[in-house]
Amino acid sequence: GFLAWLGGGDEAPDTAFRDQHAVGEVAALDTGTTRPVLVALNQDSVAALGDMRTGSIQLGVSSLMTNQDKYLELEAGTKVRVLAYANEDREARVRVIEGPQADLVVWVPRRWLR
Repeated sequence: GFLAWLGGGDEAPDTAFRDQHAVGEVAALDTGTTRPVLVALNQDSVAALGDMRTGSIQLGVSSLMTNQDKYLELEAGTKVRVLAYANEDREARVRVIEGPQADLVVWVPRRWLR
């Protein structure tokens, strides 16, 4: 385990010191709330999601949802598979692997992957 690794035993557990999922791994969408997660349908639109701050997130969501050709809401916790990272690893291209939007490819801020 982890304590044995600290003492020079086994290798580090898979989850030690990780802050992102590798390409090909499964992750869950999580913004830290139970509200639906807004995802971008193209890479050009994901930057606006990354710019939203906690205090203005609802206002931001309302304004972004007027562009339904660029954004979509998914349930919090929706499982996705990481396809690629872009923009210095700040953005993730993912494939939805469960729910009514399964197989859809979308973009999210990397920090929303858990």
